[in-house]
Amino acid sequence: MANSLTQNLKAYDGVEDLSTFSSQEAVEKYRTERLEAMAGAVSFLEKRVERGALISVIDIGSGSSCLLYACKKKGILLHGVGIEISKSRHDFAEQWRCDEGYSSIENLNLNITDVPVSTMNGDMCTILDSTFTYFHSVDPSMPEQILQQIFQGLNCGGWLILEMSTFLDARRSCQDSQGYYKWVELPKSNKYSYALYKVDYSKNRNIICSESRYLYRSQSGESKKIEYSKVYSTSELKKMVCGVGFTNVVFYSDYQETSFDEKKSNRLVLACQKRK
Repeated sequence: MANSLTQNLKAYDGVEDLSTFSSQEAVEKYRTERLEAMAGAVSFLEKRVERGALISVIDIGSGSSCLLYACKKKGILLHGVGIEISKSRHDFAEQWRCDEGYSSIENLNLNITDVPVSTMNGDMCTILDSTFTYFHSVDPSMPEQILQQIFQGLNCGGWLILEMSTFLDARRSCQDSQGYYKWVELPKSNKYSYALYKVDYSKNRNIICSESRYLYRSQSGESKKIEYSKVYSTSELKKMVCGVGFTNVVFYSDYQETSFDEKKSNRLVLACQKRK
């Protein structure tokens, strides 16, 4: 458990390091790509906002804070807080915030356990890109503790949005062989040209171990990170969020609100609400 704790806390060290971008133009191109990637998430959030209303958003595992900046550009954000443990990603987010003059957005370079989320009075809390699946391997009690903090910190009628991988293809492949491998060619703006993903699945513990290797585009060598993720069923997640007081729990396969299917869906989006 200690190894998985260390790996998960350090998995994104060095990601989005500003010093690795060749020019400001490269930075701007990457920012545009990140905003475009958030379009579906922003649309999903917007559907849960009263017409003309502005909302306060808490984004846990915010990375570059692209979700908050996309919400700001969409005109639905009153105030945003991004919580990111990786210093390089926080620094990227801060430079972006300063360049755009987003004074209504705060970026915190902290572990989520060190942030008083319960006092933040948010209208919406988001935990996207499988971030929620990392907490269990750091501390099995951590997911429930964070959900309790979020519930307390949301205003009445506020929403919690979780988005994560179901690791469906990887789990199936691991059952049939010794592991799951996948090569991915990355966008030209990325400092890496290719990524190799290797996944092992412990069915007894329902834990995925993901090893990612990234090949540098402009030099020899690679970067490597390892993450441990908990595989959640919809029944587990529903029990957890309802256990802390959330209601109106719904599951989708994507931000377009496609019905979720445990046997087919590769992604899971959960939306639930604090009673008004």
